[in-house]
Amino acid sequence: AEAIEAGRTGTTLEPGYFLAHHLLGEAYWAAGRIDEAVASFERAAQLAPQSVLPTSWLAVICRLRGDFARAEELIAGASQDRDPMLWGRVVYSMMRGDIDQAVHWFGEMIERRDPFVLIYLRSRALQPLRAHPSWPELAARMRLET
Repeated sequence: AEAIEAGRTGTTLEPGYFLAHHLLGEAYWAAGRIDEAVASFERAAQLAPQSVLPTSWLAVICRLRGDFARAEELIAGASQDRDPMLWGRVVYSMMRGDIDQAVHWFGEMIERRDPFVLIYLRSRALQPLRAHPSWPELAARMRLET
């Protein structure tokens, strides 16, 4: 509830800032309020059509709802060349069960010195990556102890 309230405040203060809508979508998602999450992710995607972040979350929701064709369409339309934010690709790859691909995208994030690496580093969402055989190499690239 606190994250949703903070997200609402963010979208009120900065209604044209896509990341505020995206983060509100993540808060709704965590609270199980999926329809509201979809609306927030869709608004974020409208505000920043170049960003793969909200598009990837929409793809995850489509996949979980069984709309695999729409999920693949969304992720296929998200070109890495147009968005430096790769976290969405990491999340989507993990949701598809493609941990090798998620490791690839996370490695790209490290190479680009993406700040989301630090933001999500200790997240439960990265547990599958930390269990992957490539994690020690990724941790070394980040200068972390494994």
